Amino acid sequence: MRNAFTEKMTVTRRSLLSLAAAGTMGCATFGPTIGGCSSATRKSQPTSETSNATRNRPRLGLDTYTLHRCLTAKNPGNRKDLWWVLDQLEPCGLEGVQIDPSHFPGDDEKTLERLASVVGPRGHYVELGMGGWDPARLEQRGKLTVRFGGRAVRTFCGGETCSREKIADYLRWAPPALRQAAEAADRHGFDIAVENHGDFTSDQLKALLDAVGHPRVGACLDTGNSLFRKEDPIKCARVLAPYVRSMHLKDWTMSFRPDGMPEWKEAVLGSGQVPVKEVLRIATDANPGLYIALEAPVQPSEDETETVDRERRFFKANARAARQLLADL
Repeated sequence: MRNAFTEKMTVTRRSLLSLAAAGTMGCATFGPTIGGCSSATRKSQPTSETSNATRNRPRLGLDTYTLHRCLTAKNPGNRKDLWWVLDQLEPCGLEGVQIDPSHFPGDDEKTLERLASVVGPRGHYVELGMGGWDPARLEQRGKLTVRFGGRAVRTFCGGETCSREKIADYLRWAPPALRQAAEAADRHGFDIAVENHGDFTSDQLKALLDAVGHPRVGACLDTGNSLFRKEDPIKCARVLAPYVRSMHLKDWTMSFRPDGMPEWKEAVLGSGQVPVKEVLRIATDANPGLYIALEAPVQPSEDETETVDRERRFFKANARAARQLLADL
């Protein structure tokens, strides 16, 4: 479904200080908003009571893959960038962003400081995603995630087309590397969340996490991906609930071609085949302070303009539905 990026991230002491400031809600010292991003009113420093309340409630953010068609459009008139995405969060009642690896705009100091200047005054968190289990890269992503107030680095092993043999390889290769990465996660204070990415069933992912055997390594529970493996989403949620460190919130309908290949169609939360309300309740009961990323992609049509227009409308409809689902918990 996605490609992992493999570049290393070099962060200077100066940029780390800027990012550390950005991770604190209500930071008082930020320069003007850069590059045309809309300005935001600075938030007051929260009290300990407010901070505790924030830690004990879910926070709804956005996985940038929701707007993948806009971000990768070939026509410059249709194409948007990460800075545009960040400006969509507040109007839609979202509190942070999980940046898909294919959408990160750069790791140079100027870009990182620009990111800090945008999300810091708004009190938004940023988490960086990746693919694979390279310990050095997980540590780099994790350190940056912590600086921006995020909690977990989401990663994945394979995808919905993985063979049984490939999945068996992942179950052998990934745990030792994730166990090594967990030592860095402990030092820096972040979690590693392995997604059920259409590759693993919940029992297979549980087996992988049990083989790692470290509390810093858990699951990114995707509400819809269990359908790739013809698994009940509620069963998947119950198996993975004790391990959940991150969450992707989506709905869709799934069918299978005669050759067994899956085909999905987008659906607004609550209108597809996923019992999203029940899955959400299971996950948040196990982890009341869960950070939840809305990940609601669309299928492209031959008309790029139609696709990106539909994607923007679909994103807003899902943001409204997600807020209502959380309000109803």
